Amino acid sequence: MKAAQIKKYNQTLAVTIQEIDRPQPLANEVLVKVAYAAVNPLDPMNIRGDTKLMQNYAW
Repeated sequence: MKAAQIKKYNQTLAVTIQEIDRPQPLANEVLVKVAYAAVNPLDPMNIRGDTKLMQNYAW
């Protein structure tokens, strides 16, 4: 399956598309197929690192 991944904070908003293994859900979980996803206005700010005071991701 494909996943959009952000490897590090960057100013060019670089997002890579990677082929990853399909997760195996546990007995009390489900796997949901996503056909479309929206981009939130905060997403570019998160990628640039503008929101580190609120959310400091460890990429």
